[in-house]
Amino acid sequence: MEAGISIDSKYLKTEKTFVVTFLLIVSLTLAHFVHESWFISIATNGEAPFQSVYAKYAPMAYRVAMPTLGLFLMRVLSIRDSSIVAGLLDLFFSFPALYLFYKLTVRNFSSAASRTQRIVALAFFLAFIQFPMAWVTPWRRPETLPTAFFLAAALALLTSTGKTGLRLVLLLALTVWQSFVRSDVPFIFGLALILTSLMKNSIAQLGSRRLNFLFGAAIAGVAAGIQLYLQFVRFPHLSYPPGTNVNKFLFNFGVHYLADFTLALLPVFLLIGMLIIARPRLDAVDLIILLTSAIYLPLWFTVGVISEVRIYVPFLLALSVVAAKISASTLLGQSTAEATQFNV
Repeated sequence: MEAGISIDSKYLKTEKTFVVTFLLIVSLTLAHFVHESWFISIATNGEAPFQSVYAKYAPMAYRVAMPTLGLFLMRVLSIRDSSIVAGLLDLFFSFPALYLFYKLTVRNFSSAASRTQRIVALAFFLAFIQFPMAWVTPWRRPETLPTAFFLAAALALLTSTGKTGLRLVLLLALTVWQSFVRSDVPFIFGLALILTSLMKNSIAQLGSRRLNFLFGAAIAGVAAGIQLYLQFVRFPHLSYPPGTNVNKFLFNFGVHYLADFTLALLPVFLLIGMLIIARPRLDAVDLIILLTSAIYLPLWFTVGVISEVRIYVPFLLALSVVAAKISASTLLGQSTAEATQFNV
């Protein structure tokens, strides 16, 4: 257990009320602009959300979960304007994702002695999340925020103290859903969990290395299995759009693409600088977030368009957790061991 007297319940209640209100405002603002953007797009060129359920080309045809859910809600709720449902879905997934990331940020600061650290880390978290949230609307992809929710929920389940069997079932259920949203993310997350479990003493805070290796293998295996099913069984006839080069590594060295990429990752460069200079002690969640984000980055650069920052937004939101904690400990001059001590 973390030493010291716990933070009083009155403060925690006040903090929770403030954060919930703040994050709700952030999510409502995002949902509004997503709705407005889709509304204008529908009116001007007929491009509407949830059309990819009828996609003729890979890889969009494999991402069937959100289009199917969106069309289902339009039918059940008798809403003819798909832009409204798109905004509501982004609200539905963004708020719990941000809330879970907030809980992951402050979970180690539970003693009265760490109250100042907690407040500063929270302030940095609320600041850092503004950067990735700004990149959501320009591309209006319905799978962006559900993917962020997957990362937040998976990390929350890994850090929970519930029964192992129940946590595994929930993780696999979450993975099945996410694999129909975007299967690459749970596969990379599972791979990162496997690699972290192989690092000596790095994941002991989350349980045995063998258990977390099992979790990672199960997540990666389910994601890979569903992708293989979609690609070779459900949609074996699909190809990429004509003229599309799957390998975009050289293409991404265009000035415009690199400019967007660099601007979006400036907070990450700041985090890397703090990691190099401060050399903080990282806990298991920090390591999983950093490793998952690092593995996905070259994948995005190779087969994705790096100016489409929405692809990396879920990882930028997760990295906000690490950046907030390290920024707080660096600014306050606290020992990193104290600032990042794991509370069990």
